[in-house]
Amino acid sequence: MITVNMTATSEKINSISGIWLAGRVLSDFDLGTLNRVDGNGRKRPTVSTADAVTAYCGVLCTGRKDFDDIEPFRGDEQFRQALGIGHVPSEGLLRKRFSTHAGFLTAELGRRNARAVWGANPKRTRLSDGSEYTLTDIDVSPHDNSGTRKEGLGWTYKHYNGFAPNYAYVGEEGYMVHCELRPGQQHSQNGTPAFLQQVIDWTPDGRRLLFRMDSGYDAAENLRLIERQKHKYIVAVNQRSVDTSEVIEDTRALGDVVLDDGTKRVYTYSERVSVTGPNGGLRKRRRVVRLTETWVEKNGQRLVIPLTELNMWWTNLPLPSSEIIKLYCEHGTSEQFHSELKTDLDLERLPSSSFACNEVVLAIGMVAYNVLRRISLDAVPIAPKAKVKRLRLRTVITEIMRLAGKFACHGNRWWLRINQDEPYFPVLRQLYQAYT
Repeated sequence: MITVNMTATSEKINSISGIWLAGRVLSDFDLGTLNRVDGNGRKRPTVSTADAVTAYCGVLCTGRKDFDDIEPFRGDEQFRQALGIGHVPSEGLLRKRFSTHAGFLTAELGRRNARAVWGANPKRTRLSDGSEYTLTDIDVSPHDNSGTRKEGLGWTYKHYNGFAPNYAYVGEEGYMVHCELRPGQQHSQNGTPAFLQQVIDWTPDGRRLLFRMDSGYDAAENLRLIERQKHKYIVAVNQRSVDTSEVIEDTRALGDVVLDDGTKRVYTYSERVSVTGPNGGLRKRRRVVRLTETWVEKNGQRLVIPLTELNMWWTNLPLPSSEIIKLYCEHGTSEQFHSELKTDLDLERLPSSSFACNEVVLAIGMVAYNVLRRISLDAVPIAPKAKVKRLRLRTVITEIMRLAGKFACHGNRWWLRINQDEPYFPVLRQLYQAYT
């Protein structure tokens, strides 16, 4: 083993070269409007609110989330230049600014984010009848904050203390168009009509949405709201209010057998069900049913009475039952998006004890998520050995955002030098040129 001599150098070498891409994409969010809370008087703050939010978003894009993670960047000229900010805030300033202007920042970041997401033109999905819709997945994903004392913590349906935020993703790419931090014990339906209305209000004219939601959102109010706005939905039926034995009998008698291999038999069935309308009258609503009968267990044991599994969905799409079921099953992809936000961006455990401050953190996290999502999608065609639709955010953070480089000024020009053998250097350079 050799002995290495260690010495200090004044050269600026760090591992955040990818922050230049984040700065370019963040410019599409037009966060300068956040400075409205700074006032127009002579005593404007040294660090503007837009700079504070942008700096913290940059920290999130590097895979860090604690407020004190901003401190190493305060003297980093590359970090400031790449994000286009005048000053990098301190930890204390971040906490104070987010808490003081929590309501305004959460609302304004939601609007700015939605505008940028729709500006990225999420992909439409073409259905078998030729119609096109933008898939819109709504879901609650609890954040485990057990062992902490934070405002708004509650016992979630996952059986731990935490928060229960509501999320909305659009397009096959998985852009997050809206999020809302909620107390852990809050039911998914509580506040959902207003949440849906906000998503619809932020949708550009001419875009038709196809909402996909689980049985926690099975409420007539939600379905009527979507129908009034001329959008479509596939919502899992809450079976607590359904006579399932009658549905099973009807499905066996009238449904279509789509699979029968001797071990399992699957029926699909579509029916029009009378439901109570908003004014007390009756109206018809379509319900799609899938009944699965298992006759042989995994260990080969044959059963005298089959195991039955019943699934049902409300929909206003005029499509075959099999296509409705397939579309809903793809709704499970949103669980991957939750995972990337909570683990890759490390936002499972929110950093503040204040609920209002954590609302702002989650809103900025949504912006950072979409910044990295845009990079992950654009990097796929040029990424080494990439045979996927999108890169996971963790890959973007570790392989692109944390590329090591030397940032220096020579001849009145700024230079970023990165080792030529870095496999993701061509990706960084090509995307930066594309975003310029």
